[in-house]
Amino acid sequence: MENGDSTQKKMKDSSRESRPADTPLTQSYYHGVCPTPLSGRTLGQVLEMAAIHDPNHVICKVPDYNQEITLGELYQRSRAVAKGLIAMGLRKGDVIMTTGMADMESVVLFYGTVSIGLIMHQPCMRNPVDRYLPKTLKADPSVLFVGPEASDGLTEELKKMWSSPVSGRSDTLKDIIYTANTPDGFSTYSEFLKRGETVTDDTLKQTSNKVTTEDTAFIITTSGSSGEAKLVCQSHCYAVNCSKFTNTRRNPYDNFDVVGVRNPTTDDIQFFISLTQALYWWNESLLIILSSKIEFYNDDVTCLLEGIQNHRMTWYSGYPFELIKMLGSPDLHKYDISSLRGVMLTSYIVSPEDKHRLQQAFPETTTSYGASEAIVSMTSTVYSSESQKIESVGYPFPHAEVKIVGDDDEVLPIGKAGEVCTRGWFTFSSYYKDPEMTSKTKGMTGWVHLGDIGIMDTTGHIQLVGRKEDCVVFKHTGDKVYPSLILETAKKHLAVKEAKVIGIEDSLIGHEVCLFVELHPGAQLTEKQLQDYFNTELLVLECPTRYFILDAMPRVGARGKVHNQRLKEIAVSKLKD
Repeated sequence: MENGDSTQKKMKDSSRESRPADTPLTQSYYHGVCPTPLSGRTLGQVLEMAAIHDPNHVICKVPDYNQEITLGELYQRSRAVAKGLIAMGLRKGDVIMTTGMADMESVVLFYGTVSIGLIMHQPCMRNPVDRYLPKTLKADPSVLFVGPEASDGLTEELKKMWSSPVSGRSDTLKDIIYTANTPDGFSTYSEFLKRGETVTDDTLKQTSNKVTTEDTAFIITTSGSSGEAKLVCQSHCYAVNCSKFTNTRRNPYDNFDVVGVRNPTTDDIQFFISLTQALYWWNESLLIILSSKIEFYNDDVTCLLEGIQNHRMTWYSGYPFELIKMLGSPDLHKYDISSLRGVMLTSYIVSPEDKHRLQQAFPETTTSYGASEAIVSMTSTVYSSESQKIESVGYPFPHAEVKIVGDDDEVLPIGKAGEVCTRGWFTFSSYYKDPEMTSKTKGMTGWVHLGDIGIMDTTGHIQLVGRKEDCVVFKHTGDKVYPSLILETAKKHLAVKEAKVIGIEDSLIGHEVCLFVELHPGAQLTEKQLQDYFNTELLVLECPTRYFILDAMPRVGARGKVHNQRLKEIAVSKLKD
């Protein structure tokens, strides 16, 4: 199917979508009413139905490995994986972990796992491996599958762990299986699949029939900015309905999309979401799993440009900073990326200027807002105004509730800033084996507090102001100091790549207000010059009290969020000097 001329676009069934409020809201609460009910299918059922409808449809390609797979092949290969897992004696709720997976087997293993009620965990393994591996094993996996992109360092750590009973090896871990280039001492993928041949089709069917939409399908590792890893459980209901409703809003027309997505060695969230969307909307999707060279920390966007050009990608599910880098690349003119209609802006606040640039380049660009625990809202190419596309992060999804609350959890009037809270099908099931933290986060009523400060307009669209910790007021010898103003000022300086404000309590003066900045590559700026700049831009009482320039911000987690706790430690150390 071809994209077709834009003037010939056909709208999808609008009953699948919620709308912005017709009657102007007076209170900052909106419920995304939608006539189409939630889907009650599991991920396994979605795959089975797609394979029955069109078994020869190519649903996914992995160019780095010269691989492609049809719906029928994916269905049959995932069944073989499921049988292998059943033969190992695994039970519903057991965790399957993969690492080093950038080839098609990551897709096959995902569907084989979730189709029988097991839980998939695909953490992004980072260096140093000896420190990161124990963190990834907190999910207590029953089986660890290791793919072709696993490093030699990881294999050495696994050998030490597997051979020593006192190495921190989880009691639940039954086997480590290499899908390619199996080192001595570990199981091969072919042996694993061979064991599954003893499992009958009836046994597989009985096992699959026990899976419900409320069962956990996969685990996402999130560290926030504190550095404390949390394992977020998302259900089949979340995955399937996220696919159903977000894709309707992202692509409201009957366009055929070639969607590019990071592979699970570099990202887990976008991979899971894009993979399930491709299956739910199989008749209008081809998923391209991109190279591991497209990384969070890589300033070279050549690989992304090549991927868009070579595969005529129409959509990219990545992250804003990659796209901003791409538009600013001196090599941009060397590539034909005219096929790219839209991109998803997510993960952090994008300035109106950058949004405008991206909207101009890719007209169907949408902004999605949420956290690992919940997706919340998205702009619409049809129902959001041009100003709302630039200034907001959208309005609530179908069957979702969103409110803006004050310090006492009261719903605020329209136009007043407060904390964003949400409730509905798209919130996480639980933190893995942590009922206390789950209860603390979701409370008795299921409302999840996002920790972001936002403002709702009269239609239900939300404008983000910043993180709650960035919007607090520090006090310094009686003066009020606003971090949000400091951050806005810092980001205007051409040398500043990123900025963060940390308040360190002091019994005598209230707070030392510390500004940390990371500079653009090649930029020159001293702490004294930074201080002089602030003194010309702000009143003295509005300025930071201390200025620190770092070679790089300390970061944590797969998505490289700034590590607030580490910044506080650095600040305390520097204040003692």
